[in-house]
Amino acid sequence: AAARGGRDRVLDRMEACGVIDRSVLVAAKAEPVPLSVRSLPFHAPHAAEFIKARSRKSEAGSQASVVSTLDRRVQGRVERIAQSYRAQLNRLGARNASVVVIENDTRKVRALVGNLDFWDTDAAGQVAGFAAPRSSGSTLKPFLYALALEKGVVTPESLVEDAPVQIGSFRPLDFGESWEGLVTAERALSQSLNVPFVHILQRTGLERFLKLLKDGGLDYRQETAYGLSVITGALEVNLLDLTNLYVTLARGGMHSSYLIDLKSQIPNPKSQIAPAFHLLNPAAVHLTRRALSIRSRPDAPLVGVATAAGGKVFWKTGTSWGFRDAWSIGFNGQYTVGVWAGNFSGRHAKGIVGAQAAAPLMFDILAAVTTEDRAIAAPPPSGFSRVAVCEHSGYRATPACPGTKQVVTVKDAAPARECPYHKQYLVENESGMRACLWKLYPEGEVSQRAMTVYPPSVADVLSAADARPPPLSPSCAVQATGDTLRIVSPASGASYVMTEGVRNTGRIPLQGYTSVRDKTISWFINNRYVGDTRSGETKLVSLSPGPSKIVAVNSAGHKDKAEVAVSAP
Repeated sequence: AAARGGRDRVLDRMEACGVIDRSVLVAAKAEPVPLSVRSLPFHAPHAAEFIKARSRKSEAGSQASVVSTLDRRVQGRVERIAQSYRAQLNRLGARNASVVVIENDTRKVRALVGNLDFWDTDAAGQVAGFAAPRSSGSTLKPFLYALALEKGVVTPESLVEDAPVQIGSFRPLDFGESWEGLVTAERALSQSLNVPFVHILQRTGLERFLKLLKDGGLDYRQETAYGLSVITGALEVNLLDLTNLYVTLARGGMHSSYLIDLKSQIPNPKSQIAPAFHLLNPAAVHLTRRALSIRSRPDAPLVGVATAAGGKVFWKTGTSWGFRDAWSIGFNGQYTVGVWAGNFSGRHAKGIVGAQAAAPLMFDILAAVTTEDRAIAAPPPSGFSRVAVCEHSGYRATPACPGTKQVVTVKDAAPARECPYHKQYLVENESGMRACLWKLYPEGEVSQRAMTVYPPSVADVLSAADARPPPLSPSCAVQATGDTLRIVSPASGASYVMTEGVRNTGRIPLQGYTSVRDKTISWFINNRYVGDTRSGETKLVSLSPGPSKIVAVNSAGHKDKAEVAVSAP
């Protein structure tokens, strides 16, 4: 009654002041009085702040209103599902999480969740996590894989080393800190192995890969001197840009900016890229998606859900160093969903792992928002080639390879690298040891043998003692006393004619023996240092036409020299 009386007094005054007429007064007084106070609408707060800030940056200046691309249905479901995971994420050690949903066909952002609780000040609740740069973990590997396929660095079946390695001060480890020795490139991606991808990045080229990421809209600190560790998480990205880059995989390599503001239609201000262009070869993208759909993977906690989300799902997870960032990004024919979980404070926890903290939430959201069972079309068959490669290694076959097999690869991107694991050696028939290159053998005492040879670390992992080069025959040793040094190849006074277009020719072997304890020999050609060898080891060098003076020095300061002449063919 008190509420009705207060309301009616306001209405009477409005009529007296001429704001409303008598008919409106009567109708308004007939309305029932509300029995409770309703909260003001409060939806997508992080997205609203983000879009408002972007609209102010548009060329048209500040807008009176903004029409976003957010979908009420999708946004509501994503917010509810993210909230339902709050307790589970807290148990894993993560207090913050962010979600991005982008519609593949239009690149319209359909949902944005910046945090689990906007009002949780203790957990920096008002920070929009989808725009915050974080360590990328393993999330960039699919793009390096596609680039390597496109450039002919690997085929899906190429073997890549997975064994302990140290490159300068960088010593990468796989997540499980175990080794497989050799793995196919496709398996390295599906299992998210770090060491093989460090090798792939080294062979593909760091600058080429960074340019791809920049063209793909990733806003990273370009003044930083990045190294090979970018593929294991050294490069920071934000969830919104990264999710949009995954849309490019869903769209066959075609890239453009995401769309979030329909009224101004301003592009992503950080990318400055063309509206649409082919960032990656469609055939390479198809082969990449094949690896991302393999089920028997360590980042597949909910395989059943993955098939119930509307068609086939392609996904990748990532975990940053020290368990600080958990990522999972997946897509089907309709949507791409990106999830990040962790702590804005930087606090780590063992449970902040992509497969545990981010992937279940990503799968649930993808299943909840998908309304169409839409398949992703494969590129035309003309985009692929079938090439013959070494049946064991997957690289270009050499005469030492035991056989060949046909593999599917990107058109005109056959592997340029020769098989590194099969080599031919000149071997003494009686001892089975390597023959001396400088020694003359009677006919029938030596023969060519093809052998499987792995790098020492790979051989150790595989326990393949027989996959090492045969030892040099003891008959090659130089009989000497004291700290002496002798060059056995090349012979002083020798003349060489360099041939062109013939495999394994055009280089001269340097070989020497020393009796000093460390067995190290340093080589100089025309007063220029060209490297070291161990006693008895062979080093192949190229010489320019004309006379050359070759000097060998051991650690005790003893020297030997040889003078040779080289003529062009």
